[in-house]
Amino acid sequence: MQPHLFYNTQPTERGILNYNNEEEQRRMIFTVTSKAHQTATTTGVSMHHPMIFLKTVCITLWTLLTWAITPGIAATMDTQPLSISLDQDTIHWLQMHHANLLEPSFASPLSVRVADNRQKLSLVQIKPENLEALSAVMHLQFHRCGGFMIEDSPTDFVLDWAQNFTTTAQPVAYSIGMHDQVNAILKQISARRIRDTIAYLSGFENRYYRSSTGIRSQESIHGIWKKLTLTNPDISVELVQHSAQYPQPSVRLVWKGSKQAEEIIVLGGHGDSIALNAWGGVERHAPGADDNASGIATITEALHVLALSGWQPERSIHLFSYAAEEIGLKGSSEIAATYLEQHKKIVGVLQYDMTNHPKNTNEIGLVSDYTNAAQNQFVRDLVTTYLPHLHVTSAPCGYACSDHASWHRRGYVASMPFESNPQVIYSKIHTSEDTLANSDATGNHAAKFAQLAVAYLVEMATIDK
Repeated sequence: MQPHLFYNTQPTERGILNYNNEEEQRRMIFTVTSKAHQTATTTGVSMHHPMIFLKTVCITLWTLLTWAITPGIAATMDTQPLSISLDQDTIHWLQMHHANLLEPSFASPLSVRVADNRQKLSLVQIKPENLEALSAVMHLQFHRCGGFMIEDSPTDFVLDWAQNFTTTAQPVAYSIGMHDQVNAILKQISARRIRDTIAYLSGFENRYYRSSTGIRSQESIHGIWKKLTLTNPDISVELVQHSAQYPQPSVRLVWKGSKQAEEIIVLGGHGDSIALNAWGGVERHAPGADDNASGIATITEALHVLALSGWQPERSIHLFSYAAEEIGLKGSSEIAATYLEQHKKIVGVLQYDMTNHPKNTNEIGLVSDYTNAAQNQFVRDLVTTYLPHLHVTSAPCGYACSDHASWHRRGYVASMPFESNPQVIYSKIHTSEDTLANSDATGNHAAKFAQLAVAYLVEMATIDK
């Protein structure tokens, strides 16, 4: 029999995690009761490697074999090419080094130019079996989670960027005036709880979007969030299913606002993980402690202290653990597209992707491209007000480097705080060495981001200050 999460009726292959009993939390034990069955690999090896042909053949055979015999991962994939969007610099690099990854039609792709940074983006095609290989290239060469977006419709690709910044964003007057309430809640934030949640999530063999453990990890997050908010009738939690080729669900929590419920603040991070080998293949063991168990643990702690405080938002809050970010922002892109179709009024989006590996313990990074300048300044002001011992370092991250890009692309106001300078990437992410022990084993750095999340949500969701 598999054990259960302490605060959830969902079965899981890990042990006890207790948000309600501090003594029990200190004695938390994770027991492995079933082995995750997931492996996949790709043909994304360097064109300059002297053994490229042999490696490509071996990896391809291994991929087909493991898809066919390994429980927990889909054995079949669509054979029709997928449309994806990439920035022009990346396409040029692929032409030079990995031209085999993209379909020949990429020679004259459909293109748009982004209004805020004038970067050219293009629509290209890729075979589904090369998707992980491209993901490996984006991780290893460009240090991006994602780095491309899967596109369901060329028309939507053009229209999204055409209307960007013109029709979607809901203007809000940024102000800071909830000092007493925010400071009282900040005192309740526990680095230990964040650490233990990271340990729990990184205890899964992997949280890969096509694996059984990737599905169960999201189901566990669903159970955690539901348990933390059971007594609040204004909060609901659900799984958001995606297409059959992306079996991992996203998790959504909706906290209904008391005054202007139609106005929504979004806080999210991705729930999947990935690890890559030297050949660009996908490894079985992908703990993803920093990328991105840390972001989900940080969001969970913010939810925990806000739910316990008795505070009630006046605008609605939507929290997300997005599926399949590492292979093209699939979960967040579908969700943002749906919100656009439904004409939802999003007043602000905050993305948490990696919060617990400090290069400088007194620093918070802030992504400067594919984000909103006015809200970025508001985030800086929140840091100055509530975390005055920290300084903010802004830098670009590149196209589609995380889920904030899904919202920004559709004209919504988005920002992404980061664990350090966004251009200084933690070398162990996307490897089996992305463990809690190799980042901040205390959770203290991530706790700063939980404080920032609380300040952001309280100030943004409060109308009458």
